Amino acid sequence: MSDRAYLIFVLLEERRGGPHALQLKHHKDSVIDLALADESSYIRYLAARHVRTPEKHAEAYEVERFERIRKDPVALVRYAQEEQVNHGLMSLFGTRDLAQFWRQPQAARLTSVSNERVSDIAELLRFATKELLPVGSVTVYEMADVLLQYIGPRFANEFAGKVTDASHSYDGSLMYGLAQDSQTLWELIPDVPKELSYLLLDRLPEPPYSAIPNEVVESLDAHQLECLLSRNDIKAGELRRKTYTESKNEGLRGAAVSSQSFELQDADVSSLVFDLEESEESAKEKFEDLRLLANYCQGATLVQMQAIFELIFHAPNSIQG
Repeated sequence: MSDRAYLIFVLLEERRGGPHALQLKHHKDSVIDLALADESSYIRYLAARHVRTPEKHAEAYEVERFERIRKDPVALVRYAQEEQVNHGLMSLFGTRDLAQFWRQPQAARLTSVSNERVSDIAELLRFATKELLPVGSVTVYEMADVLLQYIGPRFANEFAGKVTDASHSYDGSLMYGLAQDSQTLWELIPDVPKELSYLLLDRLPEPPYSAIPNEVVESLDAHQLECLLSRNDIKAGELRRKTYTESKNEGLRGAAVSSQSFELQDADVSSLVFDLEESEESAKEKFEDLRLLANYCQGATLVQMQAIFELIFHAPNSIQG
């Protein structure tokens, strides 16, 4: 998403009086009109989502704005107002025919997908992966657009808001539903093309009440795991420590310690003190570990970082590259 499109998205999508929300109607109307005149069809689409069908006694400018959308040359913009209706294509069909969703124009899929249930999205993407992608009835790029439309910034913001509401109200039913939705999306990762798995790994909120499912973590290759661990917002304390202490992959170890959620222990640092009797190979390994911590570790205390830099500075000249 371009900077311009992201700005429009934030200004118009912000809910609950957030810090970036446009509070006055005429301010919001001005942004909508400006965006509807943009050459980018995606920016026009973002604005069109916020224009409702005018009522019988609507102002002339409201009717003109609606007609401008209805006559837009790009289908995505024309379909945008369908998102105002509180249903997705699956509930609209009244059937579990997953293929019927994928038979719709891509613009129709994109404008309805935000209203689908999490379980429906997971089923739709698994079905497309298994049945449609191998025969060329759908492309990875079309699937990726549908997924991105669903787990975009609005999804993350609304999910975080629901978690906060559930915590404040001690709503057990809401907590259970959020936990199930989160698990459903994380468990989708091994079942979709790798291109889509990276989108999920890069954007899914961490499960609110549990760890990322073990079977998902075990299904990841080194590059996927590095993508996950590179996110500072993913705590995954046990996974980070296990990766740092057991992995031989330096990229993975660097990603594991790069979050503030990684708690460096004093024993981790003391184990890297050089011993005059140790071999040069052992000393070099310690030196490389010290450099890794100095370059990437975000969870070290000031005292620990000072000790790391002192060890590097006083390392034997023979092992310094």
